[in-house]
Amino acid sequence: MPDTKKTACPKAADNIWRLVVSDLDGTLLNDQNRISPENLAAVADLKRQGIGFTLATGRIDAMTRVYVRQLGVILPIIACNGAIIRDCQTERILFQQNLPTAETLAMIDWLNGHRFDYLCYTADHVYYPEHSRRIGNFFRYNQFAADSGVMGVPLFPLAGRSSELAIQGLVKIVAVLSDSEAHQSVCRLLNDFPACEGVLSMEDTVDIMAAGVTKGQGLQKLAEFLKIRVSEIAAIGDNDNDASMLGLAGLGIAMSNATASALAASRQMTTGNNQSGVALAIRQQILSGCQ
Repeated sequence: MPDTKKTACPKAADNIWRLVVSDLDGTLLNDQNRISPENLAAVADLKRQGIGFTLATGRIDAMTRVYVRQLGVILPIIACNGAIIRDCQTERILFQQNLPTAETLAMIDWLNGHRFDYLCYTADHVYYPEHSRRIGNFFRYNQFAADSGVMGVPLFPLAGRSSELAIQGLVKIVAVLSDSEAHQSVCRLLNDFPACEGVLSMEDTVDIMAAGVTKGQGLQKLAEFLKIRVSEIAAIGDNDNDASMLGLAGLGIAMSNATASALAASRQMTTGNNQSGVALAIRQQILSGCQ
């Protein structure tokens, strides 16, 4: 639980900010998937003021560990858009919401039949079809992780492993969209599976989770685990999958590169992810009243 005894940082309602939760891609990370020195320094300043910091990402949490180490994150992180909350210090999963098995396998069959590029996430592994190009992002991350002395993401070809998925349980499917027609096709697919829902996490990807799974739901559960109020949390993000979190938090801050949904859900805006907008938000809107 974040220590608030050392801080006096008022927000609009004269309460105390106790936690800052940031998205990764398009927010804390620049377009080279790196955390700027300015962002690292600002997060360190939060800790010096006794304010907690953690991540809420669409990524599988294993694909955050380089950044967790760089930032010194000790609080649980929200992963897979809220389908997973994990204590990275102990590896204990605090919350997990799987996709329904029958619907998931049917969607995988549909994606294969239409030759979509897609990825399947369990809590601990990523599975990919042989034709996937998006899996290249994970191979590149794993090299980055190896160079940083951190374990990478376990990756497995999907062929012949449907039974493994059924046993382990999927938490997320990432469908890669080649164009607007592909987007509409995935939306029609989801209409046939009301126990699942999708949200844009990047311009060309739809994240499919169990119905009701959102970063906002994850933020609420994390607050309960930490025994703090969501009104004491500031959240920063840029995309549609951040909107529920930005709207629920006591202070939602959107990046200048944010989507319309993220901007509409936020109360404040900062600069872009390539201009260390997280650092600016922390200094101007969270730490500005600290003593």
